[in-house]
Amino acid sequence: MAAEAARSVGQQLAAPPLQLPVYYYGAAHPGGRCLAEGRRNIGYFRMSTASHNPNNIISNSGTSSGSSSSDSSYTSSSHWSGSLNQLQLSHYPPCDGPAAASAAAGVVTIGAVPWVVNYNVPLHTTD
Repeated sequence: MAAEAARSVGQQLAAPPLQLPVYYYGAAHPGGRCLAEGRRNIGYFRMSTASHNPNNIISNSGTSSGSSSSDSSYTSSSHWSGSLNQLQLSHYPPCDGPAAASAAAGVVTIGAVPWVVNYNVPLHTTD
């Protein structure tokens, strides 16, 4: 029911007059794609580095350690920043709507997932 509602809203946003590119995630997507995967493929997330606290390594699980052997780790001086840097979406076509984003409106991601609250907390510690 939630997946159907998400797709219904997405189809309305993709249709005139708004004509927004729509990406589905969770149960609304046929393959169950997660939101982060969609954002990375769209090009929303990109790694940028800053110069503060370069020796503190934080694993993708969010716990701090002195070193890492995993490619999925990053230093706390690395930051993921987000913005849509390509208006043409041919590299990752939307599920519904046009294959180009408006600079003023961007794209829509809509999904059906269990209740989740996500937020990022940068931890700059030495322990």
